[in-house]
Amino acid sequence: MSFIAEPPEDVPRTLARVLIGLLVLDAVLAWLAVQASFVFLELVWRGVAGRENWGPLIEAHARQFTWLRIVEAVAWLATATIFVWWLRRIRSCLGRRHTAALPAGARTPWRVLTETWHATITDASGARMPPILAWWWTLLCGVVATEAWALVRVLIAGTPLELGRGLMLVLVASALEIAGAVLTVFVVIALQDGVTPPPAGSVPH
Repeated sequence: MSFIAEPPEDVPRTLARVLIGLLVLDAVLAWLAVQASFVFLELVWRGVAGRENWGPLIEAHARQFTWLRIVEAVAWLATATIFVWWLRRIRSCLGRRHTAALPAGARTPWRVLTETWHATITDASGARMPPILAWWWTLLCGVVATEAWALVRVLIAGTPLELGRGLMLVLVASALEIAGAVLTVFVVIALQDGVTPPPAGSVPH
């Protein structure tokens, strides 16, 4: 990963490092949500099959899971904020160097990202969205839709952990979030390396 070296002043490598760190945190929190869901299933099974009163432990687990989901939401919000900030810096770098014509004015988010990809990745050509970005948008839309559905189920059930569809949505959303975080790391590295100029004296291949 070439962007680990010390950057020029106009290359937002620090933001890229922070962004990748947040993405790793997002993936870890999503994995913890998966584990917490299976722990809840085990507690319920033990409560049904055993003679002990597992009610207090299940309630405590539900409270902890609520806080985990809140932290997860805050982390994703921070990630989205840093991602937008970093992308604006990337486009600003490209604009100052005049290496590509980036249209100004109102643009749709997918158009902005596609144009930035084509302007940054030297082997990218054409106006069509690259497959990696198509998968990235698919995962993003899947995460948003699933999390919104899970939130509706939470509001209806009145509990963050619900046996059945609610728990299934948490598992699906967490799996999509892990995949999305990993794919976003590759997108960030590709764009950051593409906008970073080669070291002085290097010979392009």
